[in-house]
Amino acid sequence: MQPLVPAISPDRAGNLFPARLQSLRYLLHVSVLPGVDRAELASVIETEPGFLLTFLALGKQASSAPDIWYEQIPLPLMRAVVLDICQTMKPVSEPEDGTSPATTTALIRSLIAAELARSSAVTDPDVARLAGLLATEDREVVNMLLSVGWSPGMTDAISFYRAEPEELQGASGLIRCVAIAEKLVSAVNDPDRLDPFLRLCCAEILQLDEETVYELLGRVTEQLRNISAQVTEASYSLADTLGKLARMHAYHKALLQMSGDIPIDECLRQFGQVALGYSQSLCFLRENNQLQCGAGDAGIAVAVNSEQSQLARALRFQRADIIQPDQCRSLADRQTNDRLGGGGMLLVPFGQQGVLAFGVAAATGGHQTDPVLLNSFSEAAADFLAYRTADEQEPAIPVSLFRQRVSEVTHEVNNPLAIVQNYLKTLSMKLDEDAPVQSDIQTIGQEIMRVSTIVRKYGQIGATEDMLVATINVNDIIRQLTSVMQGSREDISFTLDLDETMPGVTLAPDSLKQILVNLMKNSAEALSQTERATPQIRVSTCGAVNLGGTRYVEVTIADNGPGIPPEVESRLFEANNSSKSGQHAGLGLNIVKQLTDDMGGLISCRTVRSPDDRSGTSFQLLVPLAGKDAANQ
Repeated sequence: MQPLVPAISPDRAGNLFPARLQSLRYLLHVSVLPGVDRAELASVIETEPGFLLTFLALGKQASSAPDIWYEQIPLPLMRAVVLDICQTMKPVSEPEDGTSPATTTALIRSLIAAELARSSAVTDPDVARLAGLLATEDREVVNMLLSVGWSPGMTDAISFYRAEPEELQGASGLIRCVAIAEKLVSAVNDPDRLDPFLRLCCAEILQLDEETVYELLGRVTEQLRNISAQVTEASYSLADTLGKLARMHAYHKALLQMSGDIPIDECLRQFGQVALGYSQSLCFLRENNQLQCGAGDAGIAVAVNSEQSQLARALRFQRADIIQPDQCRSLADRQTNDRLGGGGMLLVPFGQQGVLAFGVAAATGGHQTDPVLLNSFSEAAADFLAYRTADEQEPAIPVSLFRQRVSEVTHEVNNPLAIVQNYLKTLSMKLDEDAPVQSDIQTIGQEIMRVSTIVRKYGQIGATEDMLVATINVNDIIRQLTSVMQGSREDISFTLDLDETMPGVTLAPDSLKQILVNLMKNSAEALSQTERATPQIRVSTCGAVNLGGTRYVEVTIADNGPGIPPEVESRLFEANNSSKSGQHAGLGLNIVKQLTDDMGGLISCRTVRSPDDRSGTSFQLLVPLAGKDAANQ
């Protein structure tokens, strides 16, 4: 992201569009939820013009795809800006539970504009939604949007949102949708206001009949109800929560400065007591597959996969919760509750590293129900644990020794690969030429050759090598790879939903195969950690994706596994970042990201961790039709 001095300050943006306190509270609430991603947080930001303008003023945006403005802003920075918004953005002439007419109108207009675009297919609905939200005649706002890279077409729709119907005949689809949306705002709560003139405007300007207009207004009304229901969930005092967060930050700084001689669990217990107001607490740290508090006969331990234990559930689902005495069903839960006074306990996980248990009956601060504070405490505790254990990690291998080991591994790996290749040839000769298994043997042989090529490449550190590029059928490669993987994992159901109209793609086939194998292997390993009755991997393709003027083919690999832990998801494509134990180094997705970047593609991930059947992870891979050079044109 390229920073610049914005033409309009965040404070000015907030005053232009006053925000209701309920929206501020809800924005703060969502920003600290464990596992929240940038897209989810952006959807809340896009309900208030003042919120969105504050973020857009940060710097250069992607003018070709304004609806994904958040992709260049790291999640920690988004959270910091949210906190700043809540501290500085002052409501203007509105009661605490009321709504500013300006923000209400902007939200309704944005939803109508999106539905008009969707129904008439004259422009992108997401772009129309943003233009409808930011519509204003204030030139300062328009200049700021132009300065951060928004196109003149977008800013024209924002500026001329009050254009009269007779002026819209030759206008762009975006301008037409926003201007008609402005006229229809009053009809959302009162359909009688949809007079014959407005119906005629919709018919002549967007070719939408009366029934379609009424249906889309009904959808907008339902969307408004849903947004209102979500926003009003956050009912705590904003000023009180901001004060607590400020104290939490101060305690966190003090925690990081604590002497290394003080045990980690004691530091975390003290942190919980001063930050949350509890006088009794126990700290459970994860040791392999157990949560442990203390040692020997005085210790308490429970398996992290225990179905009965509330301690284990808090860790798995990363959710702070108050547990009443009658909910303590495992021995470890009952022991913990008894040692905390017997009146119930608050369990607060901190990443996958452990759980803090507080005695509810002995609480002095009354913060048990403040989700913003609890989630912030959880993140601060996880950050402290990472800081304290950083020195315990293995030191980096010297470059010279690393090169030597790679050379040794390259030599040793190629020997068994050559033996396996010879056995495959022998097996193929013993079978009939038209035997169905011949195609599988050929695929396995090609994959072994690819492994050998990869190993040789890493054995030549510092050398550059052009990958062999060809025009390939992505569906054919997927069929080959899933056939091989299905043979080795009969416990998993592989489902293919392939777009047979897919065009050919020009790229390095070995790179694409390496990406797909890594993603499918990750999904298969994730399914090994779940108890699904039918573990499933679904692979789908689409050959008609246009993003920012570049044409891509899409490959989606989805599983119904347990989902990715939040602390792993936040650094998903970094090296040495893995939720797996044992021999897994956490390099697979880092390599996937590098190979995707090399071919000019894009990769994203969406994951859900839930105690019910909605868990799962999906990776979306966008591959440019003509490789990296074409994607950059």
